Amino acid sequence: MSLIISSRNTNKSTQNLSADGSYAVPNGTVIDCIKLLPSADMAAVKVGTTPGGEEILPAQPLTGGQASLIGTLITSGTTIYFTGITAGVQVTFFKK
Repeated sequence: MSLIISSRNTNKSTQNLSADGSYAVPNGTVIDCIKLLPSADMAAVKVGTTPGGEEILPAQPLTGGQASLIGTLITSGTTIYFTGITAGVQVTFFKK
């Protein structure tokens, strides 16, 4: 079973990171998928709800030019933290 994002009727926003960073989920929003598209290989990227945490994604290598999808349910009032970012990465948040 594959997840086809391009046909989903949803809102999305994109953030570009070149180092560790965060994203505050806007009020009234639910994030149900995060897409990471790195420009280069990265050894151990983590995504969490605490600084340096891995509650959403434990440390994973990412391959440059290859998108990785994270299915999740994150509600407003939560901050998402990205750790291990060592090159440019485009982060897309799919919102409900």
